Order: sequence, then C-alpha cells, then structure tokens
Amino acid sequence: MLRMLPLLVLSLGISNTVSAKNPNNPCHSVSSDIHRNIELTKSQRLLLREMYATKKEFRRAKQARRQFHEQWMQQFVAGEIERSSVENSIYELYEENDNKSFELHYINFALLDSYSSEEKAQVLQNINENHRCYEENEIRAKRKASKAGIKPLETLHKEIDFSIEQQNLLEEILELKYQYRETLSQIKPNQAYTLYIQEEVDREGMVAVFENHFDVVYTYQSQSVDLWMDFYDTFSTAQREQFLQNAAELERLRNKKKNSL
Repeated sequence: MLRMLPLLVLSLGISNTVSAKNPNNPCHSVSSDIHRNIELTKSQRLLLREMYATKKEFRRAKQARRQFHEQWMQQFVAGEIERSSVENSIYELYEENDNKSFELHYINFALLDSYSSEEKAQVLQNINENHRCYEENEIRAKRKASKAGIKPLETLHKEIDFSIEQQNLLEEILELKYQYRETLSQIKPNQAYTLYIQEEVDREGMVAVFENHFDVVYTYQSQSVDLWMDFYDTFSTAQREQFLQNAAELERLRNKKKNSL
C-alpha cells in the first residue's frame, strides 16, 4: 500500500545546531525539533546521518513529482503524452515518494525509541515552543503570501472561452478539491508523533494515521488528474493552440520571477 509521511516527519533535520534566523522567520527550523537541545550519542548521530541521506533522496523524488505535475497538462494538450502514461507516471512518482518517506519514518522511530523520558520531554517542548512561534509570527501565512503573484491555472486558461460542458467539468474539479480539503482537515498526522512520544498511540496506530493521510492525498490526485484530462479532451483545436501559447507565457513569467530573486 502506498503511504505518505506527514510534514513534521519529513522535515526532521540532521544537526544539533539551530538554523540561522532571518528577519522573516524568527523561529527555529521545524527540522531541529527532534534533536534541538539534546546531547546525542554516537549511535544517534549516525541515525541523523542516515536520515540526512534519505531525506536528500526524498527531496529528489518530491521534486520529480512536482515537475511532472507542472509539465503533464501541456504535454497532454499538445498530444505528446497519452492518458495511460499520465496515470502510470502519477502512480510511480507517488510510490517512489512514499517509499522514501517511510524510510524516514522508521529512522525517526529508531531515534525516538533511543531517547530517555527526559529527552522525549525535550522534543515535546521543542515542538510546542516552535508551534507557538510559527503561529504568533504567522510564518506559514507569510510563506503563502510570498508565493503569490503568478496564478498558473488562470494564466493557462487566459483568453479561452469555455462551453457549458467545460464549465460544468471545471465546477466538478473545484468541488472535488473542496471535498479533499475538508477531508484532509479532519486528519492530523502531525499530531501522531506527539501522541507516540506520550505513549498514547503505538507504531501500528501511527502507521494507520499515515496510511490514511496518504490514501486521501493519492486518491485526490489521481481523481483530479482524471478529471483534468476529461476536461482537456473536450478542447477544440483553437482552444489547444491558445492553451499552448498561454503555457509558453507561464514559463516566461516563472523564469522572470526566478531571475528576480
């Protein structure tokens, strides 16, 4: 079964040092929560090294997934990729992402299980203090705002007149996204590690939470991609040509923003 590791677990770091502060983020790096203010033994430091190597592989898998999501629409509309290829690629990319995330998952089990009760208490303190810092300084809201500016879908669909059928398909896609967010909001994978440290849930319980989280994410992504392909299959030749022009414009906008950073 495919699985997804939550943000807290994927963000765990590799050193005892605190990340450098910057004016936009006075908080500690989330990745330091699991080991900040803890004197690690040699074996624990070796686990952190293993975590670091695995995390690099996970990031490569995650980046490949993101790049595919950015490219498949243009390739599909241009007739350069078949529906079955898109579906297979989605599965393979998520499976690779899942495998690396669970490698991280078990490394973190080993590290936490090696801690004393005092060290586990320190981890909980780190998590709680950093959570308050992020909330008080609105870090996530600031990060979201910093990504604002370019709106990919609006750019891709600019100057394209949609039929009633196409508008209905778009509404179906938006409804699916709304339901996905509602469902995901009921799942709290980040809280599972706190419960594990407090011995309120065992490994089996944590794995169930993580599997449920990933099932929701993967199911949504696969259903969403299917609906988008249904939508683009209805495009006329003129709509496809305008879409591809818009895709080229989107690439120029992205490059311009990237070069300005």
